[in-house]
Amino acid sequence: MGRVEMMILVMAIAIFGRYSLTVNDALAKNEIHVLQSEYELNAVSIVEGIFRRAGLNYFDENTVSGIPRSIPDDFTAYGLLGPETGESYPDFDDIDDYNGLSLVDTADNGMTYILSVSTGYINTSDKNTFLGVRSTLKRMDVTISSEYLRNDITLSRIYPFWK
Repeated sequence: MGRVEMMILVMAIAIFGRYSLTVNDALAKNEIHVLQSEYELNAVSIVEGIFRRAGLNYFDENTVSGIPRSIPDDFTAYGLLGPETGESYPDFDDIDDYNGLSLVDTADNGMTYILSVSTGYINTSDKNTFLGVRSTLKRMDVTISSEYLRNDITLSRIYPFWK
């Protein structure tokens, strides 16, 4: 083998080596994105479970025994939203019992997530701001964080009062 062939062979090996490193880097980044998506999907699934469980409850503590006379004035005052004495998760009976809830949940894959829940009254014209007064709409915000997530995820669900 002559010098020219040897130089071509060395250049081909160098080019192939560079190509291999680029492909390996792309595969590694793709794997990171796949894992990150899995962690985010698990987080959303956990939050959806909280929303479903809350949706099975009464709208307000004052609707547990029937429809109050004056709506929304007979609903729980804004400053009293949260679990009543003796209630604890998961045995809540109304939506606002979740207000102030903090818990740690572990997904099936062993990843640990920290959840923080806020619940409050909102109105139809401004669904982004909690009201300091009673209304026929409650919004639940669940923020979930984990060392496995790039950022905290906050999801919201609106619950209307149904007669």
